[in-house]
Amino acid sequence: MKTFIQTLFFILFLSATAQAQEAAMSLEDAVKYALQNATSIKNAQINAADANQQIKENRATGLPQAKVDVSFQHFFLTPKTILPDFISPAVFGILSGFGVKDRDGNAIKIPTDAPTTTEATFVQSNNISGTATVSQLLYSGSYNVALSASRSYRDLVGKQITAKQAEVKNAVVEAYLPTLILTESVGNLDKNIKNLEKLLREVIETKKAGFLEQLDVDRLELSLANLKTERENLIRQKELVVAALKFAMNFPQDKPLEIKDNIGAMLQTATDEELTAAPNYTNRPEYVAALAGLRMNDLAIKLNKSSNLPTFAAFASYQYTITANTDILFKNPARFPTGLLGLTGSMPIWDSGKRNAQVQRAELARDITQNQINDLERAIQLQTNVARISYKSAAVRVESQKKNLALAEKIYNTTKIKYKEGLGSSLEITTAETSLYQAQQNLL
Repeated sequence: MKTFIQTLFFILFLSATAQAQEAAMSLEDAVKYALQNATSIKNAQINAADANQQIKENRATGLPQAKVDVSFQHFFLTPKTILPDFISPAVFGILSGFGVKDRDGNAIKIPTDAPTTTEATFVQSNNISGTATVSQLLYSGSYNVALSASRSYRDLVGKQITAKQAEVKNAVVEAYLPTLILTESVGNLDKNIKNLEKLLREVIETKKAGFLEQLDVDRLELSLANLKTERENLIRQKELVVAALKFAMNFPQDKPLEIKDNIGAMLQTATDEELTAAPNYTNRPEYVAALAGLRMNDLAIKLNKSSNLPTFAAFASYQYTITANTDILFKNPARFPTGLLGLTGSMPIWDSGKRNAQVQRAELARDITQNQINDLERAIQLQTNVARISYKSAAVRVESQKKNLALAEKIYNTTKIKYKEGLGSSLEITTAETSLYQAQQNLL
């Protein structure tokens, strides 16, 4: 029993450790998680699956089509029609021609009061029929174009998935970096608080020995309180930016999330080619998607032009009908099989300019797409130039701030030594300390 409990606790410990490890993510982990869970990417993948089904749907239009129709009819009141009385003249005319006489010895004649019309029905009370039809498209000017358009649409949707992935990645990066900066800021404050607490203890002991005044202790305590307040403020800010990061990743808000990267490890140096070469537009997923959209516009133009071509189809039909004029359908019924083969053709002649207007609209839509691509090229060029200038400026600033931080640390350490030796004041310590914190923040 003891062994079982120990094993159970060990398993629970491993599970908790695994969950804690899963919750601590680098930027790469966060991006990977977002790409697997982002709703926009899932919807784009659904659109891709729908595009595949559209291809199958359009392809099926040109393949053989077969269907079976079954119908049953029961006339509780059969439809009737009125026919002229052709029976009475025929019968009495034959009798008169053969000299047939009635019982009174008179020659047979058509009665003057005989009806001139009679009611008749040509419909059986019960009818059941089944029809099997097979058809095949022989030629359609728009069929192949529509099939190509569906394939191009699938390609466009695939490009849109890549574009969505880039959007999600950028959103995660933009949400991750503030979290990382605040995390490192809190880390710096923890280190500064620890150092100041140590200095404060030393100052208190020195003050007890009568070498320092209470004012020196008060100034350090005030600085320490300000640092702790600033840390609490950063912790609350971090909670907000972590919530924004969770949202960008589609990560559950009620689960803890920690980050494990550091800014220094993420810094990269741009090459000379990256800083001078012309931008490669095809590296941008949205640009590739725009080109795919332009191809869709070309196919739309071609599709509207092809609608003026003829369409031909072949069909075969077989029908079997059972009909009876009794309450029991299959009691001495009549059976009528029917077979049919045929061809159909359709050729548009005049549509009052409808097709031409459709072609013109498709060409105008293509012009808009081309203009959008041109604008996108200019935007990418501008973004590239801005990014290069910002990078160069940031690189210079980082190097400058590193030097400033090193100098601030040197001044702080020197001031602290002088203060411990009784050669400096607490005001100098406070000033050096403030400069150090500012330098740390400036570098971040």
